[in-house]
Formats: sequence, structure tokens, C-alpha cells
Amino acid sequence: MNTKSLIYLPGTLTSENQIITLDHPNYEENKAQITLILSNGSDNNQQKVYWLQRNRFGKSPEGNDLTVKSTFYFKSDELQKGGIINNDCVHFTTDYDLSFSLISYFYKLNKINFVLNKEFESKFETLNDIHMVLFEKCNSNWRYINQELLKNCLKKICHHIEEDHGEETKELFFKITEDNFLEFFVSKIKKIADAFPPKVWNKINNSYPALSLQESKICVQAKFFYSLQLMASLIPFEIYEYLNKTFRTSFYSDFIKYVEVDYKKTIEKNKQEELLLNSVKSLNQGLQSNTVKEKVISNKKLKTKPVPRSKGLDSFFKAKK
Repeated sequence: MNTKSLIYLPGTLTSENQIITLDHPNYEENKAQITLILSNGSDNNQQKVYWLQRNRFGKSPEGNDLTVKSTFYFKSDELQKGGIINNDCVHFTTDYDLSFSLISYFYKLNKINFVLNKEFESKFETLNDIHMVLFEKCNSNWRYINQELLKNCLKKICHHIEEDHGEETKELFFKITEDNFLEFFVSKIKKIADAFPPKVWNKINNSYPALSLQESKICVQAKFFYSLQLMASLIPFEIYEYLNKTFRTSFYSDFIKYVEVDYKKTIEKNKQEELLLNSVKSLNQGLQSNTVKEKVISNKKLKTKPVPRSKGLDSFFKAKK
């Protein structure tokens, strides 16, 4: 039985596309591989990379193999050519910067000394050497990535030099450095912040109601901070910790100070509310205790000695026998 799927593809893709899988850039053992579509074949200098992902509209409470929704597909002017796909998944593509996979590669092979806190200096490597190590030691599918694309991605995160060997022969050497590395992430964070998702921003404002009343630079830095959080799934956790530690004292320091002040105010407010609540509880307990005592006293019968019944004046004047 054939299973149909609905896939949204960019218009730049042609019949010469190559579909490959690479290790997830997050570099966690339990992470599945990512599926990439390489546009225009591996020999084109303008090769682009798209990440093929999927979105599920519904999840069955009875098991993963069951769906609670189906997908209808049709053209508005040719309804009769439509149909039904008996699953709730829609596949789509997003632009993927291969630099994230290269960062994962450098991390995996212990070549990012400033993150790993190791006392060694990274060495310059040629483009050919890096490419060869990628498909021999990391993932054989790297051979489908052309060197022009690889070179452009390496330039984003590495310091590079060019040596002229004469007769129009030049060779590029790359070494990952802290400055280039940080510049890459600053650029990425600013790009995300410029088009920050409105729904996410609304949730942030709900968490910090007074944020909108702060200086504009604090709001901008808040977007910088959360833009890094949105990127966290694309990098190893140790790299995320390094970036956050570095940027919290420089790139979004004012927002961090605001959060710390807001946190202290929240703690103090919670303490005051707790003290007030405890005071009210103590007062109520005291009132309840006094009420109980009053009820006990009112319900208790008073014991009194019986008074002899008086015979009055008649007994005084009555003749004695």
C-alpha cells in the first residue's frame, strides 16, 4: 500500500536535487539525523541546502500509528483533481546554514579550544583536508557537499588565510578562532531578533509584565537573549553555555540586570505575601481558638448548692407544738 505525503518545496529545487542525511548539529546521542535537500546537484557553485522537516497536526491518544486528522489537497480551479492523504503530517523545507553542522564537527573533534577550556592551539587546515575528514570520519554524505559551499560556510566561523603558490594557484587555510566564532553568532542572533516571532514575544511579555515599560535597549536585548534560546537546539549544549556566559556580560547585559532585579523583586514580593498570609492565618487561628473557648464556657452547666425552701412569715407566727 502506497503512502502519500504532502511536501512543500521551494521553487529553486529542480529534478537534479540530492537528498542526504547528516548528524544532528546538536550532537546529542539520542538526536535523530536531519534530512537535507541539496539544490541543483553537488557540482553547482550556487548549491543551497534545505532542511526537510515535518509538522504533525494531531496526535492519536491510542498510538503513534493512528492519526486523528487527514489532509485534503486540491487546486482551487481543479477541485476534481484533489484527494485525501490519510495522515496528519505535512513536510516542509527551511533554509539551513551548513555552518551549524561544521561547528558540530569542530566540537566533535575537539578543535574548539576556547569552548572546551583545553590548553592547545588549533592548527590551520586546508579546505581539502577538512572536506576529507568530514566524509571519512564524520558522515560519508559530506562528499555530496561541494567545496564552494563548504568554503563559504567555513569563512563564516573561521579565520582564513590564502597562500599564493604561483601560476594562479591559490590555497585556502582555515582555523576556528573565538573572534570569528562569536561574530557568527552575533550576526545570527541579530537576524532572528529583527524578525522575532510575535507569539514568542507575547509569552515573554506575559512573564515580565513590566518589560514593555523599560528602556528600548532592554527590550532589544531581551530579543537577543531569547534569540539565542531559539538557536540552542542547533548547537551542542556546552557551546550554548559558553555563548550565554560570554554574552550575558556584554551582548545583553542590561536585560540580565533587569531580570535579576525583577527576580529579587518577585522574591521579596513573595516573601511579603507569605508573611501576610501567615499573619492572617495566625489571626484566624486566634479568633477560632477564642470562639471555641466561649462555646465551651457557655455550654458548661454551673453547679450550685440547692437553697432550702423558705416557709416565710407563716412559720414564724405558727404556734409551736
